[in-house]
Amino acid sequence: MRVRKAIKKIAALGVGATMVATTLFGAMAADLTDFPKPLFINDDGTFSGKFVFGKLADAEDVLGANAITAAVQAAAVVKSEVSTGGGVVTVTGDTAKFSASGDILEINERLGDVKEVFTASNLDALKGGKVTNSKGSTAYKQYMRFETNETDGDSANESSDVTNYISSGKVKWAQNDAEDVGDYLFFTDDTVMFEYEIEFAEGVKSDQDSNNHLDDFEDREISMLGKTYTFSSVLVKNNNDYAITLLGGDWKGVMEEGESTTVTIGDTEYDVDVIVITSSLKVKFRINGETTEQLSEGETTVLSDGTTVGVREILENEAGEEGVGDIVEFYLGANKIKWRDQDTTDTRFDTAGATEVNDETITTGYVYVKLTNSSDEFTLTDIKYRLEADPMSGGDSDIMVEPDHGVREYMDDDNGRLGMLHDGWDITYKGLAPVERHDFIIKPSGDKRYSIEFTNVNGDTFTNLPLVDNTADAMIIGRDKATDEVLHWMEDASGAYPIAKNDYFIVSSKNTTTGVTYALQYDSYDTSDNELQFTTLSGSTIKATYDDTSKEGDLILGGKAYGFKVTEGTGNIEVDLDGDGTVDTTEKSVIVLMGGSIVEIATEKATDALNGVNLNVSFTIPATEFDENGIVNNTLGSTTSSAETFAVEISDAGTNIVDLAAVASGGPWSALADNDFCNFYTLENIDDTKQQCMTAFGVLIEIESPTGANSADTFTYGMPAGQVEALVYVEAGTTSTTTSDEGVITTQTIVPIPSTASVLDTEVTNAKGQNLIVVGGPCANSVASVISGIAQTWPDCAAGVEAGKAIIKLLDSSDGMAAGKVAMLIYGFNPKDTRLASQVVANYGDYSDYFAGKELEVTGTSLTDVVIGVPTAG
Repeated sequence: MRVRKAIKKIAALGVGATMVATTLFGAMAADLTDFPKPLFINDDGTFSGKFVFGKLADAEDVLGANAITAAVQAAAVVKSEVSTGGGVVTVTGDTAKFSASGDILEINERLGDVKEVFTASNLDALKGGKVTNSKGSTAYKQYMRFETNETDGDSANESSDVTNYISSGKVKWAQNDAEDVGDYLFFTDDTVMFEYEIEFAEGVKSDQDSNNHLDDFEDREISMLGKTYTFSSVLVKNNNDYAITLLGGDWKGVMEEGESTTVTIGDTEYDVDVIVITSSLKVKFRINGETTEQLSEGETTVLSDGTTVGVREILENEAGEEGVGDIVEFYLGANKIKWRDQDTTDTRFDTAGATEVNDETITTGYVYVKLTNSSDEFTLTDIKYRLEADPMSGGDSDIMVEPDHGVREYMDDDNGRLGMLHDGWDITYKGLAPVERHDFIIKPSGDKRYSIEFTNVNGDTFTNLPLVDNTADAMIIGRDKATDEVLHWMEDASGAYPIAKNDYFIVSSKNTTTGVTYALQYDSYDTSDNELQFTTLSGSTIKATYDDTSKEGDLILGGKAYGFKVTEGTGNIEVDLDGDGTVDTTEKSVIVLMGGSIVEIATEKATDALNGVNLNVSFTIPATEFDENGIVNNTLGSTTSSAETFAVEISDAGTNIVDLAAVASGGPWSALADNDFCNFYTLENIDDTKQQCMTAFGVLIEIESPTGANSADTFTYGMPAGQVEALVYVEAGTTSTTTSDEGVITTQTIVPIPSTASVLDTEVTNAKGQNLIVVGGPCANSVASVISGIAQTWPDCAAGVEAGKAIIKLLDSSDGMAAGKVAMLIYGFNPKDTRLASQVVANYGDYSDYFAGKELEVTGTSLTDVVIGVPTAG
């Protein structure tokens, strides 16, 4: 209110605004080429100074200064890179990821388990500030919470109770109502998604006026999720029953009755006329030709294009100055929030009708207000707000956010989206971090045989290893009868020397995730040289010699010795397949996949007949390979760890037929259905012969079941090179995302200019010791007088300008500024001249050909006829 009254004391010349940024130029001369960065923006994107307005600020000067502020804000960005181990996801904007030091967001893991709360240290939109009124000053902080031990205290509304966490947020593999299968950011309908909190450390205090308003709150500003709001009113409805109304918007301006201007928001221009301000303090606008109804303070209306107009304050011309009309301060793109807590003495969150946004009741929003009354002095210390998931009409029954989309898009139009409070922030899902995958495949040959292929930790791929054959209606292990090829994974200490020439065998340096697995074929042996020859299925040839007496030798692979023994005559061999130094009938080699999964084939020996018993192939990812502790009872991050296990059974499916099925194998899962481990979904909209599921580690498992003859299933275990991270962000402001394949996330963050950067010229000390942007001349701004050396008295204060002319000037140490400090001075003969020069500065990119040197002269009446050049002599 005091600022509005000050505006009415209009002077002949401009308003001052200062802008400060800590840049280091040393002895280098300032140059307009470097506006705004690095002149006023640091390498980390921060703006650390002040906007300074003269106490005699004219409304046009304020508009000019606001335009410059917006231009500098748009340039205040900083980039950072984070490795993903796969592709590149580039996120532009003010973003905070659900991750912590050494803790990624895993598939099926609750959001709040990774990041309980976001603060100003994570997201610039959550920066706090200070509220000051006649009762004192208090700092405030903002929080976005995804886990809390507090319930809403409402036993009659259990759906909104929260016992340990905000219950439903997670990334999971699922099928939506349109039968599309994939990874989604998932929120269960009617469960709380987040809690937003504004905490006032010392409390905002107020008295109560005769109209039951806590009037000391009014006109106080706070930042909420990146947008500025003003307390329009705090009304005492009854004892301990309070209604808080806040008003904010995309653009805020001050205009006089009868004044016209053009406002740009994004790509849209608005021609605004203040038609009339009545004696009853109501205002009527004409905006782009559309006339509004009369609006009082705190009221809003919606234009035909959906833009909301909100009136913050109307001030009449009490002094009756000639040529000065009443003044209105208002918002375009307005947001109005009303919270009501009918009993602030309890800890319950009020539900029905407790929250309104733009005059719409948010039935899924809940609010808790801590506002106390002591000796008729009221103190507000806390506001908490919770929003339930409310899927859009005609969409999925739950909120299922596809990659590269946000929660807001999938919320109900009336409740959900408005319930997010404003459209300047979102919870977004960027998909799963791109990773390298290598498949373990159980592949059929017709419907009678299966073979396997895999990739080891070195990236070597081995294919066409025979697993089972049923051509004679008898399931034979490890043999392809068509080629008579045999695969061995079991050792044999019986003296049978099982591995014959042309057979395959698997060796592994260790039966742990650090082991290296190879598949080889035994080619030949030469008794004259006591030499054996092998071929790895990745293509290389290896020779090994044996002792003529003991018939023993070592096969060297990757620096590891695998002992073997040969029998002369047949040349058959036995091999230490698991690399432990011994050969034992009960020992076998496992297959260690790139990424850390251990594959184990059942203990049947090659060429054994199954005789009605299924062949089991199991997959185990130890808990140590997980980001946290593995899985226990479908819960990630438990203090008791468990491996992720999975199994496939190869079965006799009829005469000469084989088939397979996925089954639970050990671990905490009693069945594969109805749990979050790995639910299979048919790809109805892509290929209905395929089913897929994804494990918590990020293994993509697929079973293809062709129809018709020769239709044995194909099993693919898509193993990632490491555990897959789910990329979920809280974002504010304008953001964009691109993806490439470099393996780094590049984030470009817009760093907000703090609200505390705006002060009056009388509040600036040591003006020459700061980086400044000063809008307005010495006649209206003492800071302009100090840095320029021009007196404040008329007519000396108008030196260097005349009607229709303005100056843009840089001052550095050669002009009296402290070393390394720079000031930009923008002023004209009258407010309109100053505003035009300010618009030139705000659109510096359009005038880059002129922005050089230390001083420019601006003449004209608008940007359509503006002339820019170096100042004329005299």
